[in-house]
Amino acid sequence: MKRIVIEVEDTLAQNWVNCRELRNRIIKMVNKELTYPPGYGRPDEQAAWAFYQHNLIRLPETVNMMKKHQEEAAKNGLTAEILKNLLADHEN
Repeated sequence: MKRIVIEVEDTLAQNWVNCRELRNRIIKMVNKELTYPPGYGRPDEQAAWAFYQHNLIRLPETVNMMKKHQEEAAKNGLTAEILKNLLADHEN
């Protein structure tokens, strides 16, 4: 598996780190949308660009959802440090 790295604003990066459930849903969505069945070629550039633009329209909604989850976690006393520790405990 290869890693893709993109540059984003600090707040978005922090939301990404703090919202594991949402992050996993987004990763699954991207994997599903960009995976082609065996025997099928990749779409041409125009189709790929149209697909990208369609999903780009939904990006603000996704970012707002991430912010909402982060705010809800903070209201419930889940700081970034606590969430990081929970994740570390879960992975062990």
